[in-house]
Amino acid sequence: MPMSNKRRSLCRVLVHYLAIGSAMIALLFIGFASTGLAADGFYPDMPGTWALTTDWKWLPEDIRTSPADTQAFTQKVKRFAELIHQTPLFSPPRGFQARANARFFEGAYACDDKHCPSKARQVEIDLLFYYFFDTGGKPSWGGEANTDATISINCLERTAGLDYQFGRLSLPDGRYILFAPAKTGELGGFPLYHEHLIITRSKRPYWIPVTREQYLQALIRTSQVEIVKSQKQIADAGDPYEKFLKEKGQRAQDYERIYQDAKKLYPDRAEALRAQLLLTEAAAEKGARQSSEMLAKIRQTEDPMQLRLANLQAELAAMSPGERASQAWFQRNADDLIMSDLVPAGQEKATALIAYNPDFFDPSLPPTAWQIMTVRFSWARHEHSATMKHVGFARLHQFAYDTDWSRAAPFLD
Repeated sequence: MPMSNKRRSLCRVLVHYLAIGSAMIALLFIGFASTGLAADGFYPDMPGTWALTTDWKWLPEDIRTSPADTQAFTQKVKRFAELIHQTPLFSPPRGFQARANARFFEGAYACDDKHCPSKARQVEIDLLFYYFFDTGGKPSWGGEANTDATISINCLERTAGLDYQFGRLSLPDGRYILFAPAKTGELGGFPLYHEHLIITRSKRPYWIPVTREQYLQALIRTSQVEIVKSQKQIADAGDPYEKFLKEKGQRAQDYERIYQDAKKLYPDRAEALRAQLLLTEAAAEKGARQSSEMLAKIRQTEDPMQLRLANLQAELAAMSPGERASQAWFQRNADDLIMSDLVPAGQEKATALIAYNPDFFDPSLPPTAWQIMTVRFSWARHEHSATMKHVGFARLHQFAYDTDWSRAAPFLD
């Protein structure tokens, strides 16, 4: 939830003031030269190699299965990787080196001890297209340019990406509120949502709608948290000018020590440095005065977040039960008078809001069962990637559209 402009200004001034100190004395000017990769320096026909590595080191004790199950699961991952390897693009790779790494997904195990043992085991296979390019007239490899694909097994949070609402606006149970992805096609009979291909046999939805009431309640909770933070920030700010005066003596000693050192090391620049230190001190004093004045004004005015909170609560109170239960549709700044940016369902340029289905996984299946796979293609403007001169993007497009994804279905339980 964004804070008011006045409060943002206060933060910037206070941060600027508090950062004043010895770090401001030495000013470094660093120039950065932009680099790029020419589109015509590739070796699209040079044969590369394929390699697969696995990393099963990270796995909590409380969710480990028997050694036999772990071995069977590992072999299944390797068989699936071999299926990917059979795509004509890799026989052999041309213009790139294919590197696949299979690993357990560490972040997926954020659950309590009671439920972790039955949680579906989650794995990711990262597939990188390290392409060959020209280095001084000779082919070299190691370029990526985000030309990779990630195959996630049982990672429900990978199906829609991380397109969070309002900086990770969430439901009470911690699930994030997301924009519903638009279906853009099919591969192997499975739906493709821009860069996410979702493969599953389950009839359970992987996403479920977020209602208008859930969305408004999330906004209300976030507003209340922001108000408390803002109040604490102002209470803890103190008086910046008083703080400036209190530390003035220490700064003077620091300035004098730096000046004396400069006289010894750089006598021709010592006086110029001293003049700069005095200017720095004057600027710091001006900033501290301005911060104090701004803080005093803000303490005398009502927090605009309070008005926003009241409007959100009024918007929710005015809804009928049917409206509260209907799916939320969002369009930013659709109406300046509507704090939530909620609009009628299906409105042009609006987006439905969703969350992951907490009941997607079938608890009757063992943790090693494969219930859903997501393939994320890291491409920009993927509909044009096949015609781009960049060999990495072209090969990534080939991988997506030349792989027979229907053959992945037998791996699902």
